[in-house]
Amino acid sequence: DGDYFDPSWVTVDRILEISEDEDVPEIVMDPKDPNFEEGTGRQFYIKWVNKGYDESTYEFERDLILNEVEYKEAVSSYEKRSVKPSRQNISSFKKQRDTEKKKLYKIFGDRVNMTEDEKEKIVKEYQDSLQA
Repeated sequence: DGDYFDPSWVTVDRILEISEDEDVPEIVMDPKDPNFEEGTGRQFYIKWVNKGYDESTYEFERDLILNEVEYKEAVSSYEKRSVKPSRQNISSFKKQRDTEKKKLYKIFGDRVNMTEDEKEKIVKEYQDSLQA
């Protein structure tokens, strides 16, 4: 045949969505099984490596298995991203952020709380001093 096939076209970059049906059909691998048509497993919305988001596709779990596509790591990554933080976690993140801000204030002083315009003005003054 001689046509080049880029393996990255069947490499999962990330899973953008997983069907959340409560009655996900069991995966049926045998085409002779009467439940083969319904036995597709979960459905994933997949962003492929070297493809844009506009070329993302919906794929059934059974099809990924049959085509030997590695997807389980992407599923666990999706599940980690999908977990909503608890109030305790949010509070902890806020405390950590405030602690970091205090450390930065000790190092940089008032420059930590500067607006973007003030920062740009200082950079411009510095650049002008280099040219003089």
